[in-house]
Amino acid sequence: TSAIAGAFPLSGATMNIVNGGSSLASTTLDVLTSTGSSSLNVDPNSLQEITRFRIQETSSNEGAYLHSFSVYNYGNAGDKDYKDVTLEAQDGTVLATAQPSGQITTFNLASPYFIDKGLTKDFTVKAKLIDGTTKTVQLVVYNNYDIDLRGSATSVSVIPGAGSNDT
Repeated sequence: TSAIAGAFPLSGATMNIVNGGSSLASTTLDVLTSTGSSSLNVDPNSLQEITRFRIQETSSNEGAYLHSFSVYNYGNAGDKDYKDVTLEAQDGTVLATAQPSGQITTFNLASPYFIDKGLTKDFTVKAKLIDGTTKTVQLVVYNNYDIDLRGSATSVSVIPGAGSNDT
């Protein structure tokens, strides 16, 4: 046994309670009409557009950082039928490249992508189609928590709501 000593009472930093609705980021997610063709040819050397998404910061309280993004293949193509799936920003910058595993493709961004408060950002998903001429690829966000967005000032996780074109 040993004696316990210290300066009592102990105290920590003073914390303030704030209204989250007026201080946290809020976002929506929409699927966009693809500019690509609905019938694509097998071409293992070229990226072809599969789908597009839009993330909008709607509260104008703080920006948000996109850390990761997962899509689910509702089509009947297997993970060996397509590869090198890319997530691109609206300026064409490739944010991440991933390989499908089962029906899921997860993009882990090396550097989080910033969406400033009140702004809208569009993202394009492309892939190389390597096999399966009678197969389909339909990449969708299956759950809203499949997107890792965090507030830029608070680092609080932000789950996007459905936008006007999505449920």
